[in-house]
Amino acid sequence: MQQSLEIFQQAKRHDLAAKYISELSEVLRLLQAWEELQSLAETALKMHLNCGTQMQVAEDYGFLAEVALQRSQWEKACKLAKSALSILETAETSKKETGLYLLLLAKAQRNLSQQLEAVRNLETAKEILSLKMKYNFI
Repeated sequence: MQQSLEIFQQAKRHDLAAKYISELSEVLRLLQAWEELQSLAETALKMHLNCGTQMQVAEDYGFLAEVALQRSQWEKACKLAKSALSILETAETSKKETGLYLLLLAKAQRNLSQQLEAVRNLETAKEILSLKMKYNFI
C-alpha cells in the first residue's frame, strides 16, 4: 500500500495520493498500528492542507486524536478532536464523521475529569449516530 502512495506522489498525482493516503490511514486505524498511523496522519495533514478537501483535513485530525487517546494524551486528543469538529462545521459532511469526532472528544474529556462536557458530547454523538442509523434502513 505504501508503494502505491509513493508511485502516486512520484507521478505528481497529488489528487490520487491525497485520496489514497486516507484509505491507508483507515487501514492502520483498524489494525491499531498507532505509531504508523500517527506518522501517516501527520504526512496526510500536510498534504491535505495543501491539496485536499476540508473533509480530508478533518479526518486527519480525527486520526491524530484517536492516536492521542490511545497514548493517554487527553489534552492533545481534546484539541485535535475539537479541530476536526471545527472544520466539519464549515464543510459539507455526513453526520457519521461528526458523531465519531464527538465520541473521541467525549473520551478525552472523561479522562480530563470534564464529566459534564463529556456526557453532553456523548449524548449528542448518540443522537447523531442513531439518526444516521435510522436513515440507513429507510
